[in-house]
This record gives sequence, structure tokens and C-alpha cells, in this order.
Amino acid sequence: MAGEGDTERLIVLLEARLTDFERNMLKAAGVSQKNFNAIKKESKSATRQMEQDMIRSSRRINQALASTSSQIGAMAQAHASHLGPLGAGLTALGPAGLAAAAGIGALVIGLGKGISSAAEAERI
Repeated sequence: MAGEGDTERLIVLLEARLTDFERNMLKAAGVSQKNFNAIKKESKSATRQMEQDMIRSSRRINQALASTSSQIGAMAQAHASHLGPLGAGLTALGPAGLAAAAGIGALVIGLGKGISSAAEAERI
């Protein structure tokens, strides 16, 4: 009957190990859930930070574009002013007229410099 005692001890040992295994699995599940919650929290924080960074970047890009647009407008106005009344009339037509006046103004300035350079070359 020694075999029956061994069987009983084996069953008791197996039950003890199963109980330990179940307890360790519950503990591991708790640790996993805690780690998951921490990762989730960090992810939300990182997402908020990226959103704020994108908002700041977009604002700065828009400011740079507005500044560039203003500078281009100022240069177009300057070229249009070289055309006198024609430039004023084209500018009054709006952005397309201003662009045309700027183009004509740039052409007039270029021609004026070309003529000056040619006159200088003849003197030499």
C-alpha cells in the first residue's frame, strides 16, 4: 500500500503547485495591467505633446508665409510705382493687376539698367 501513499502525496503536491501557478498567473496579470496602463498614460501624454508641437510649428510656418507674402507684395508695389500712373491703374485692378504692374516694372528697370550699361560701354 505504499503506492497509495505516494499517489496521495503526488496529488497534494500537484494541487499545491497548481495553486502556486494560479497565484503567480494572477500576480503576472496584475503587473501586466499596471504596465499597460502606464504605457497608455505615456502614449496619451506623448500624443498631446506632439499635437502642441504641430500647432506651434503650423503657427510659425503661417507667420513665415505671411511675412514672405508681405515682402513680395512690397516688392511688387515698388516695381509698380516705377510705372507711374500706369502702375497705379494696374495696381487698382487687384492682385492680378499688381502682378502685371510688377512684371512690367521689373522689365522697365531691367531695360533701364541695360541701356545704362550700353551707354557706359560706348564711352569706354
